Amino acid sequence: MNNEKLGQVSAWVTAVATILFGLFMILPDKELSGILSYAVCIVLSFGYLGLTCAFAVTAKQESKASAYFGMALAAVYAVFINLVYYSQITTVIYETAAVDVLEAITYQPGSWMFNLDLFGYGVMSLSTFFIGLSVIAQTRAEKWMRGLMLSAGVFALFSIVMPTLNLFSDEGSDIYGILALEFWCAYFAPVMVLAARYFKRRIKA
Repeated sequence: MNNEKLGQVSAWVTAVATILFGLFMILPDKELSGILSYAVCIVLSFGYLGLTCAFAVTAKQESKASAYFGMALAAVYAVFINLVYYSQITTVIYETAAVDVLEAITYQPGSWMFNLDLFGYGVMSLSTFFIGLSVIAQTRAEKWMRGLMLSAGVFALFSIVMPTLNLFSDEGSDIYGILALEFWCAYFAPVMVLAARYFKRRIKA
């Protein structure tokens, strides 16, 4: 598989995973919703990491530092996210740790894992921003993609700063967290579709 094909496939995998994540979060069965959401986000993380690798190796020479930085940040994001979600679908679900440990690592608003999750997505948003800086847009669709990538810097600010202000410490914050993630899905899925088109054009070129 060449670089452009990896980019196209990774973009589609990430787009589909993002859409499924948005759907799984609103399932009425909260336990099933959590399990499916955690699992699909693991897939999403690897898809996004593969995509950033494709952007990095196909970037113009003068933009490679920004692209490589975006790729490195994607790897950091993947580590944090997989630590959170893999813990939920293994140790937490099967309760294979001491009670006090389970209380500490169970994902819920304001918890340690919740804050790590937000930090991970903040790092991902920074990754998207720096990948956007490396893109030289040639079509209208690519200009839209680059613009949306650069706007990810806003998500990074909120995702990293909000936990430091303890804004998700009460039970009522759960709905706000879901709404924020649904908004993120509605933003991120089109970026991935545009990225798939970006690499499709490069394959044909």
